[in-house]
Amino acid sequence: MMRRVATGLMLAVAALAGPVPVAMGQDRGLQRIVTMAGEEVVSYASSHALVIGVSRYSAGWNPLPGVREDVAAVTTALKAQGFEVEQVPLDLDKAALEAAIENFLQRHGYGTANERKRLLIYYAGHGETVKVHEVPLGFIVPSDAPRLDRQNPAAFQAKAISMSRILAWTEQVAARHLMFIFDSCFSGTLFNNLNRGPNQPPPAINRWMAKPVQHFITAGSADEIVPDRSAFRRKFVLGLDGAADFDNDGFISGTELGYFLQSQVPIDSPQTPQQGKARGVSDGEFLFVLHRPALPRITGPTARELRDACLAHASPDSEDRVGKGVAFYDLDGAAVVAACERALAANPDDAAIMTNMGRGKGRLMDFDGAMSWFRKAADRGDATAKNNIGSLYYNAWGVQRDYQEAMRWYRKAADKGHAPAMNNIGALYHNGWGVPKDLPQALSWYRQAVSAGETEHAAKNIKALCSSGYQPAC
Repeated sequence: MMRRVATGLMLAVAALAGPVPVAMGQDRGLQRIVTMAGEEVVSYASSHALVIGVSRYSAGWNPLPGVREDVAAVTTALKAQGFEVEQVPLDLDKAALEAAIENFLQRHGYGTANERKRLLIYYAGHGETVKVHEVPLGFIVPSDAPRLDRQNPAAFQAKAISMSRILAWTEQVAARHLMFIFDSCFSGTLFNNLNRGPNQPPPAINRWMAKPVQHFITAGSADEIVPDRSAFRRKFVLGLDGAADFDNDGFISGTELGYFLQSQVPIDSPQTPQQGKARGVSDGEFLFVLHRPALPRITGPTARELRDACLAHASPDSEDRVGKGVAFYDLDGAAVVAACERALAANPDDAAIMTNMGRGKGRLMDFDGAMSWFRKAADRGDATAKNNIGSLYYNAWGVQRDYQEAMRWYRKAADKGHAPAMNNIGALYHNGWGVPKDLPQALSWYRQAVSAGETEHAAKNIKALCSSGYQPAC
């Protein structure tokens, strides 16, 4: 049996910080972590978990017998992490499922009195993606929701629970740290509202652990098929058991856990876990604490292999490409972002990877994300990123059209020998966009581009100059 989009939802809250765990104490539910210097760096009043699973459906969905095993395994793992686990009956309908989550959050998450609690909600069951006004929206599927009719989705939407609803719950929770984990494959407004920055395993636990965060992880992207016997759940439990502690410091951050799942789940199942943090609430890290020495780190792809997997999607004119490269409009944006996220986790300061992450974001029409990544790469001297920033201004993608700003960035790239930027400068002079029309300058820049290796577009532009009657180009 396969889960079309079997979903696990985890929400966690913690205020945790400290570079080196030395002592942990319990005092009426208050857990303390003390550094070597004797400084208490973190405490949380108590830890609570709600585990929910939907295995049998009444309106056409395939049963998921593996959910029962998932619920039991996750419950055991969370108890080992010190959570007081609350279980509800399996196979809740929409009303009961919403009531269970809201009741749990009202008791343990709402109000400033609950700031120092650590909360976790785990949901296992089907999920689905629906396009609403051409925008994909993810749903989890209670036991009474009917199968989706894509021609008439109203009946399904009335009984399913949307990601928008789940995100609304997060706005009311006073918890400092929240993490949702979905053991499913869907896309939509959930990830549209997240900052899908680099999934870099932090080198050490420090003061930013006390900053707020809302962190989301899914088992895959839309239309991927998740097996009922969940590889994601097995890796999740293994990660919490210590395998996700990449730096062997006794802590597992949310980012470490997400990267571990991204690198390990595809080994056993054809799915691509994703992770992201909510914009504006992304400076902190959710933290698990190991109560025993970490397990040996599982060997995954090397940093170079991950880099190559990202740069296989680079532009054909990129010096950093692996293989022939891929033209922008031929990109699979989601695949590029997923590959480059994994590459950045192992190569966090690699400008070429950042640039290609920006291309993936741009192909997904996330131009704010594209600009952010291009600027990071440009700050590290990447000429392709500088050219791409110019193109965002040239095309008015995510910014107001500004040919002068485009020219400024094209020149920055051309100063580093970037041939496509030279061609782009020529095009601006050719058309008189942002600068006075200047055909001699246009021809000069086109020829520089050809000499630098841009033999396709620049050569065609020279022929166009000739065809228009400009004899020096002939």
